[in-house]
Amino acid sequence: GSITEAVRVRIPEHVASLPAFFEARRHVRGVASIYRYDAAGKAVAVYETGNLHRVAGPYTILAVKEKPDGPETLVVRRADDPSYVFPFPVPNDRVNHFQFDGDHAISQQGRLEIIDLKAKRLLTIPGEEKSPIHQAGFLCRIGPDRLLKIVVRDGKQRAFSIDLRSGEVTEGAFENQSEPIATNRLLQPGGPSAFLTFDRIFLSYDNSILTAWTAAP
Repeated sequence: GSITEAVRVRIPEHVASLPAFFEARRHVRGVASIYRYDAAGKAVAVYETGNLHRVAGPYTILAVKEKPDGPETLVVRRADDPSYVFPFPVPNDRVNHFQFDGDHAISQQGRLEIIDLKAKRLLTIPGEEKSPIHQAGFLCRIGPDRLLKIVVRDGKQRAFSIDLRSGEVTEGAFENQSEPIATNRLLQPGGPSAFLTFDRIFLSYDNSILTAWTAAP
């Protein structure tokens, strides 16, 4: 059943408000419950049995159970928006394969999967499991709405541009390529993204040469 216990945190006078957040609080009986604190410091229990799995920007992944001895379900919530509830749309054992970046969660192992957290949907990336796009490769962001994946296949580098709004994939080629891109030697621009992020132009280097690469518009 649900619990309705509420507590309040005292906010120092010099602090106007606190950012909303979730807390997992373990009770004497050994079961943890999840509380949400609002900007006024008031906490309300939202799940009777559960724990915090990961905090990623404004999103919090919670591991919750309907019953203490029941199966665990992963749910994405936003502390700043109590109405936001999104069951994580992939199996629990794959959640640690995802990198959370802004409003997206992007898998870095196995099949390429992209979750649009804002729109609450899993983008479908076409291709069978053995397709090049789903093989191990290098991921980076090209502008705000595109993901670039570079895969080495049969001794050649292949590039895939993925539209983060629709999931549409465009396969590209490296033109005028005098040497392979050293993906472990890309220069990191500043920015809040969890991935290397470039505005079409990105740089790589070796011991003596700096190379500029330009992505098609």
